[in-house]
Amino acid sequence: MLNDIVKDVVDLSCVMAVDVGELEEVGDIINDMISVLEASEDLVDRAQLLSLEEETEEEALRERDQFQRNWLSAFLGSDADGQGGQGLLKGTVDSSEGAAALFYEGSTHYVDTFEDGVKICLAKASNSHHQLQQLLSVATSTIEALDLVSTVQQYGGCLSRREALIGTAETGGENIDDVPMPSLPLRENESRPVNEIILVSKEFDEFIVPGSQPLRSLLLADVNGKIRFPSVTSSVLEVVSSYLRCNDFTLPTALRRLELTVEKAEAVMDVAVQFKAPMLALRIASILFASRSGAEYFSAPAVAQMQRMFTDSFMFEYPVKDWLAIETLGGDTVAAAMDVMWFIRFSKEALQEMEAHNNNFPDHEGSWKQLFAETRVRAFLCSGVQAVTQEEVVLWTTSLGRYVEYISFRNQRISDAEVEVLAQCCPNLRSLDLASTNISNQTVKILLEHCKRIVECSVTGTTLGGREVDALRRHCAENKQKM
Repeated sequence: MLNDIVKDVVDLSCVMAVDVGELEEVGDIINDMISVLEASEDLVDRAQLLSLEEETEEEALRERDQFQRNWLSAFLGSDADGQGGQGLLKGTVDSSEGAAALFYEGSTHYVDTFEDGVKICLAKASNSHHQLQQLLSVATSTIEALDLVSTVQQYGGCLSRREALIGTAETGGENIDDVPMPSLPLRENESRPVNEIILVSKEFDEFIVPGSQPLRSLLLADVNGKIRFPSVTSSVLEVVSSYLRCNDFTLPTALRRLELTVEKAEAVMDVAVQFKAPMLALRIASILFASRSGAEYFSAPAVAQMQRMFTDSFMFEYPVKDWLAIETLGGDTVAAAMDVMWFIRFSKEALQEMEAHNNNFPDHEGSWKQLFAETRVRAFLCSGVQAVTQEEVVLWTTSLGRYVEYISFRNQRISDAEVEVLAQCCPNLRSLDLASTNISNQTVKILLEHCKRIVECSVTGTTLGGREVDALRRHCAENKQKM
């Protein structure tokens, strides 16, 4: 009906073009009609997908109910409708093909062993698994494709788990939680290992990438198999797949060599955000927003654009320790963009500190990671050592603590315990303000033992003895001479 209406309108428009001579207006009408047809086709495709999903779900529920009835009848010795038993099928099912044939023939006979019964059930389950894969082939968007891939994998894993139970009944019946999950057998058209993903572009080109790399892509970390992206062109998917395939050693060089037009960079950025691919997104952000004068830097307008793009983005699904790992993997290629990201993280998590100092990005450009680390450590310790979790201590000791150089606890309720944690977790501490705190002479012993780089330390307004103050001053002076 819609096609007929569009055809009539186009025919009428062509007649008007001949009679009236309004060719431009007629062209606009024809373009509008084409848009209407395309929109209607999208609606039809979506409706067909939804219909297929509903039909598959209803059919699965119906068949599951029927199978439950059949198996209950088998164990009770009666048929599915409760009309009396028909006897057992003697002999065994020799192969999975035989089980599948028995299932598809719709036999009403019953098997007489647990193993054969499970084989027949697995034949049905394999068919359902195949139906899910067929549904995946008509997915119309990236998100739908990834959701369906996850469903297929979960179903396939469950099926694989049940396969491990075949033959265990005669050996005493292992607990299902103790049965290892074997790998699913590959179909004829599946030849890739389960740790690889095949990305299929709009043009049906295929790109093979490794899976299980959360620092490369959060979205693809837990999926495998073939995934189609109907709206992503091959040229864009090639950039993304190269990023995913590149090893850690050559990644910074590969990112640095990316040279894209603005239009293509924007397309790659859309996919990078959708895939939750941090280093690729940061590199493209540098291409789009950064200025270059020897080294990359971000102007105030560029920082504002980065804030709009990343403040509520997937980047904050990564904890701080992963940010540090991402920065290490990306190297100098993402260093300038990561400086902006640390500024954004500081803005989100240390808002009071931000307002107190009226900071903006140029104030500490190149040092926002250090400022974030110092502010985070200070905030925890000002709340007392009981507020510092073991996980936080590990973070400070292994990575974040090395960026802490300047910290002030002036007029805070800091004791020897907090100073000890600080000294042990932050080996590069250079300047410390402990004025008007609750420290004792024990703090001086801690600083002399652990802080080999400290060059200034204020202890006015404390109860330290004169001997301890002199020892601390000499320690700072000696460190300053060594540097």
